[in-house]
Amino acid sequence: MGPMSQLVDGLNSQQVLAVTHAGGPCLVLAGAGSGKTRVITRRIAWLVDERAEDPAGICAVTFTNRAAAEMRARVRALLGREPEGLWLLTFHAMGLRLLRQVAGQPGAPRPGFAVSDRADSLGTWRQAQAEAGVDAHELSPNALYEACSRARNRLEDPRAWDREGRPWDQRAAGRVFSLYRDAMQGRGVLDFDDLLEWPLRLLACNPDLTAPWQSRFRHLLVDEYQDTNRLQYRLVRSLLGPESSLMVVGDEDQSIYRWRGAELANVLDFQADFPGATVVRLEQNYRSTQPILRAAGSLVAHNRERLGKALWTEEPGGEKPQFMLCAGERQEAVWVAKQIACALAEGTAASEVAVLYRTNAQSRAFEEEFAGRRIPFRVLGGPTFFRRTEVKDLLSWARLLIADDDTAFVRAAARPVRGVGPVTVSSLSQRAGSAAAALRQAMASSDPEAALRGFGCLSRALPGLLSMGRLTAELRAALGEVELGALIERILHVSGYADFLRAQQDGEERLGNVDELIASATEFGGSALATERSVAAFIDRAALVSDTDLARGSGGGVSLMTIHAAKGLEFHTVFVAGLEEGLFPHASSVQEGQVEEERRLCYVAMTRARRRLLLSAARLRRVRGQERLQQTSRFVGEIDPVALDLHEDPVTTVARAAQGSRRSSRRDHPRPSPAPSGARRATRPVNPHARGTGVPAPLAALQPGTAIFHPKFGPGRIFETQGAGDRLKLSVSFTGAGTKQLIARFAKLQLLT
Repeated sequence: MGPMSQLVDGLNSQQVLAVTHAGGPCLVLAGAGSGKTRVITRRIAWLVDERAEDPAGICAVTFTNRAAAEMRARVRALLGREPEGLWLLTFHAMGLRLLRQVAGQPGAPRPGFAVSDRADSLGTWRQAQAEAGVDAHELSPNALYEACSRARNRLEDPRAWDREGRPWDQRAAGRVFSLYRDAMQGRGVLDFDDLLEWPLRLLACNPDLTAPWQSRFRHLLVDEYQDTNRLQYRLVRSLLGPESSLMVVGDEDQSIYRWRGAELANVLDFQADFPGATVVRLEQNYRSTQPILRAAGSLVAHNRERLGKALWTEEPGGEKPQFMLCAGERQEAVWVAKQIACALAEGTAASEVAVLYRTNAQSRAFEEEFAGRRIPFRVLGGPTFFRRTEVKDLLSWARLLIADDDTAFVRAAARPVRGVGPVTVSSLSQRAGSAAAALRQAMASSDPEAALRGFGCLSRALPGLLSMGRLTAELRAALGEVELGALIERILHVSGYADFLRAQQDGEERLGNVDELIASATEFGGSALATERSVAAFIDRAALVSDTDLARGSGGGVSLMTIHAAKGLEFHTVFVAGLEEGLFPHASSVQEGQVEEERRLCYVAMTRARRRLLLSAARLRRVRGQERLQQTSRFVGEIDPVALDLHEDPVTTVARAAQGSRRSSRRDHPRPSPAPSGARRATRPVNPHARGTGVPAPLAALQPGTAIFHPKFGPGRIFETQGAGDRLKLSVSFTGAGTKQLIARFAKLQLLT
């Protein structure tokens, strides 16, 4: 290609060190936006052009086909030719290539083996589960399959679970796995886990196969090393020979896939695993402004499990990140929508804006608000809220209360299963116009069972139909007696759907989505009693919000996604919503002692922003159908106070928030007009490290809306008072400590000026 200067042209000094590394083990700690892909591709080109290495002796692995294709294209452009023999591929593609080349040898798959995708593998699993006599309604085939897959990536054998006396669901999974494994191998079919597990087994047990591969690959490069699991780590080590050079590129601060098996220890222990290893830190950032980097860096610095780096940029200036404490989740969505409307009016493209959140269920409020304001958006990494299975299932039950709808009837009968299948539905429809109408008419008769037999219903379907008939009659009777949100909640429990979800592997997340549906219905219906008209209007609005063209079109709308789905992406403007204790950090992670991973997740979210970063939280959020006071996330208080502008809604009490939340979603669901160009909502800044006046605050001055300072909890604002004089009690929202109830005369409060 030419002199070495062309290959390192434009690189900073640390990138040059990584690209031209002489050999031996090397850990490249590549901070967010530091140009890691450039380093990997330049390294490969440098090895081929400057070191005259045979491309066939280089193996570089990454995690996605897209990343592999991009790297190949860059290497080809750098060299000006195709590097013949180079392995630049995903982990699974590498395993497949290894197995293809050794197929037919002792212990290897037979020649011509097939690879089954996940859907086909699940089909085989379901057959094995039926053969094992494990009820698919009691234990989800998908959940058992995933549990065994995760175990295999931890180098566990699920077949041993039964004899090890594991919990009953794991023992059942192990028995099914044994039958599944026999079925797959009998057909000469491998699943995706086999593509990693089988090569490792061969390399560990067959020196005759191992030696050629270890001598072939003189250079191994691993991208996104922080995301590797134990199986991938062991596979890479098995390919290393005495003369091999290993370079791994990763960032311990972006390790966010523990739930998928990723081992942070693979990065943290690299120098112990490979004594004498070189460590190169890529700290110059080419994506974000310095204020964003300062805020994100100050947060992740609170983690103990890290090797440490400090990102910086040569680009001057930049807007300081903002944090907004909103009165409620609806107000949070309104604030975000108004900020986006301003940004769009000022020329920012909608495709350059993202709203990130911790859980999928949080998208609901934003979808509704954006739809009402005609802000184009798309939901990435999952279906829009109202298209999620559990949401559609419950809305089908609601539809049955007001209409003879067979589509809703079939869906409601399917989960939990009631023995009402297509044959029954077809028979009832032919006799009465629709199965739903037949059931309603039968239940109105003096002998529902005889009436259903008269409609041609088979005996085995009678129990399920009678059960559905009684349930729908009971729920119809609730119309005019309970509010809309309470009606949806009653459907959830009376139908048995809540118990059905709890039995699923992902039941907690799905119940969270159901909670959001109940919250949406409560906001929509307010305190009015549910009627056929309000139920129909709510279902209609759900259909409009989930319109494909609006929510998932390719028209470059605002991106709504979980933070996990945002990994690897970047946007001009990023909103990180729901920074509340129990939500972010998530309660389950706190219980499991995984706060550091949650903090890394927040760091990843913040570093997706190039120019503007806006964080938000709600004081009040509907959880499990009830409005709850929320504590602001500890992460907000951990960010360097100099690096963050903090704001809150002006003088908004919790009571007003609750009333406003109900009023904002009546049947007509009025929407405020978007803010004019350049307008920003009036806010009152609160400095979390400000101190008081130095003298005790007069009790008479302690009124709702007053900013105060507490010697232990720091700055906060009073949002509610009870009593007077010596009996005065205060409810205070503290910026860093959440909500506290205090007795005023003992609190030693000072006024903030």
